[in-house]
Amino acid sequence: MNSNTEQKNKFLEYFRQLPIQKLGAESIGVDQDTIINWKKKDKTFSDNVGKAKSEWALKHIKGVHSSEWLLERILRSEFSPLSLVDQRLDEIDKKLSEVEIARISEKTEVPTSDFKYESDN
Repeated sequence: MNSNTEQKNKFLEYFRQLPIQKLGAESIGVDQDTIINWKKKDKTFSDNVGKAKSEWALKHIKGVHSSEWLLERILRSEFSPLSLVDQRLDEIDKKLSEVEIARISEKTEVPTSDFKYESDN
């Protein structure tokens, strides 16, 4: 087994107990970029990391007083509420969409005098 494989296995051992990538990387003496690159280049490793995270969440969700708390902290990207900045950006995006739709509507208005109805013949 090469050194890279040994490091990946040690990372996975740590990550199965606590799925925090930064800490897992530090535990084996590499930075997070190394883990990210391994996941990009090694599908099996990437799949094992995802599986370890999922299994950890399932195992620990039962013993926590607030499952929402746990999910928001460990699986942030999936469960954390939007920050105030994200919420504001969503509002701005919706307003921009409304403005764009109004502008398009104004530009595409066709005068009714351009239409001829069959009864007008």
